[in-house]
Amino acid sequence: MVDSCIGGKSSINVADFKNIAGNFYPPKKIYIDSGFCSSLENIDLASGICEAVKICFADESSSFNTIINVFQDEDFFSIQKLSEITFLSLQAKKRFIEIDEFDNGVRLNLNFGHTFGHAIESASNYAIPHGLAVGIGMQLAIGFSSLRKKSIKDNSRCLILYQFISSILNKFLPTLDQLKKIDSDILFNKFSSDKKHTSKDYALIIPNQDGYLYKEYFKKDDRFRNDFNHAFKQVLEQYEI
Repeated sequence: MVDSCIGGKSSINVADFKNIAGNFYPPKKIYIDSGFCSSLENIDLASGICEAVKICFADESSSFNTIINVFQDEDFFSIQKLSEITFLSLQAKKRFIEIDEFDNGVRLNLNFGHTFGHAIESASNYAIPHGLAVGIGMQLAIGFSSLRKKSIKDNSRCLILYQFISSILNKFLPTLDQLKKIDSDILFNKFSSDKKHTSKDYALIIPNQDGYLYKEYFKKDDRFRNDFNHAFKQVLEQYEI
């Protein structure tokens, strides 16, 4: 509802590889019934919220501030709020699609949090659902960036996102407890198998000094592995795991 219903991108997993095969096939019509959300568990709604906030953060308009303001009170999962964020998210994603329909440029910024998130999702044997894994992935990306460029995590835009994701994920600590069961070597292997990496470098969507996203390549070396492990450890400590 907040993401894949527009954009036409469909994909499937093959063996251990996430979303490795797919195509672009835009729908002729889209029907959204917000009432369907009442049939879902809160953890599923939280997964959708993480994805919607990610899209609005990737957008360089005012949509990120607007979607954060929707959640100023604690009533996170009301149908009214979910309808509002669905509209904001699709409005933001529409801008990406109109500029870069086939994922050759700016639309790649929507992968923010996904390279780390897919690894967490897979390494946990899917005990951590996709949307929550993407939320953790965004925090990992910010934490990793902070290790390379010290002021990133303190950037107000990144800090607002980091704290908002924490406010969502803190509602599901029993699920996040699965993080401590993840073997660090398996996690890194899952991360390394992402199709966006090259033979020599890891490709990541990360925030710059102003809190806006861009793509950067990092050499496959011991420093990267150490920073990866440190960023993951920071997340575990954040949730007291």
